[in-house]
Amino acid sequence: MLNKCKGKNIMPQKAVLVIGSGGKTKLGFIEQLSTLVSQVIIIDGSEHAQLKYPGGTKTVFLQTLDEKSIIDTVQLLKSSYQITAVGTISEPCMEVSAKVRGYLHLPGVPYEKILLTRNKSLMRDFLAKAGVKMPRCETFHRTDSKDAIIATATKFSPPFILKPTTGAANRGLRLVRSYDGFWSAYQKALADVDDYQGKRYEYRNVADEWMICEYIRGKEVETDLYLEEGKIAFNAIREKPLIFEREETIEENSSIIPPLTLTKSELTSLNLAIKSLSGLIYEEIARPSSVKYLTVFAEFRITAGGDVYCLEYTLRPAGALCPLIIQKGTGVDIFEIAARCTIGQRTVIPKKLLNKSVYFQILYSNCTGTYRGISGLKTSDSLAFIPNKNDGDVIKIPQSDYLAFILAEAATQQDLLKEVTSSLENAKILVEAGEGKIKEIGIPLPPK
Repeated sequence: MLNKCKGKNIMPQKAVLVIGSGGKTKLGFIEQLSTLVSQVIIIDGSEHAQLKYPGGTKTVFLQTLDEKSIIDTVQLLKSSYQITAVGTISEPCMEVSAKVRGYLHLPGVPYEKILLTRNKSLMRDFLAKAGVKMPRCETFHRTDSKDAIIATATKFSPPFILKPTTGAANRGLRLVRSYDGFWSAYQKALADVDDYQGKRYEYRNVADEWMICEYIRGKEVETDLYLEEGKIAFNAIREKPLIFEREETIEENSSIIPPLTLTKSELTSLNLAIKSLSGLIYEEIARPSSVKYLTVFAEFRITAGGDVYCLEYTLRPAGALCPLIIQKGTGVDIFEIAARCTIGQRTVIPKKLLNKSVYFQILYSNCTGTYRGISGLKTSDSLAFIPNKNDGDVIKIPQSDYLAFILAEAATQQDLLKEVTSSLENAKILVEAGEGKIKEIGIPLPPK
């Protein structure tokens, strides 16, 4: 549509639309995007109205980020702006962003393909058809009878996994250890999901369908991928401890991320599985949508026998790789990757990534008390120490209450371990347990 001004036809200003900014912690994305395009428009939830967005950013705040409200807003924006791209920084807004792209006839992953990365039931069927190895799963509906739901559960030998087919942040995820405890676990999981504020951004049936999955014992690995035209330009692998061996639930952002313990054989098998999954996502989801650059998150389990199971995967709306690892290893701001993916532009990963190894270590609490610092720690140009606790903070068990990050960079994994071990060998955690007495507690060294 053309705007008329003093008898002249003026083309609407080109703009990139962002649905859901992700809040205060994701403002870096908006800043990066603002350097790449002339106009950014944000449609966000009203709870983010007080955020300080970069100058020149146009904002529209809605009570609910549902499809109808957003489409109505876009219809009004079209009179003044030519929207050239639509993206999101918020995972719960991926579906509605895809709907808006379809409405505007813009390139990008369409709604039907987004569902293959968001709905775990559809994802399972998609992966099974492609021959990807994964745990056995069964679905049931929230409206099914209690007897029917329990009958589904009895098809699996405890322990097994219970989770909603759609959702984020591990809401509703449970490890069920016995048939007797299943119904109680399911009721708590329902309450967990129903209480999740993020679900108001998603479709109403977010917690209607549930899954029961076989629990595969083995090493669990998370990986973030940056794909350029089907090839892996960057791959960050993080090994997770078996949290479920200690607890029934897990908070996504409080898990320990220890050094990799994967053997050479396990790493080879994992890399083959990652490469296969990446190719499948590109050929079946990205290429048909003319999407050249995207980021992918995936979880795998590697059994003692060396079998690799894909637990799940999703597209990353914000390219949410671990920022510290990315910046230390490449010098590339993760929000640059996210912003460029939104507008379909390549992010150049420096070649030094191919020649360097980046080591990521978390110092965790093996004690309780008041944190008073860390002594005896060596740092250097190739090693950084990022504290996560301040003096006076209370240390709590379990170990997921981590104290600091250690980042090191070297040419080989062996050199990395030497660097980190050398820096930690004389280091002590200082803890005040009461009456002003300070205890010095040794820090566990990384495995050789």
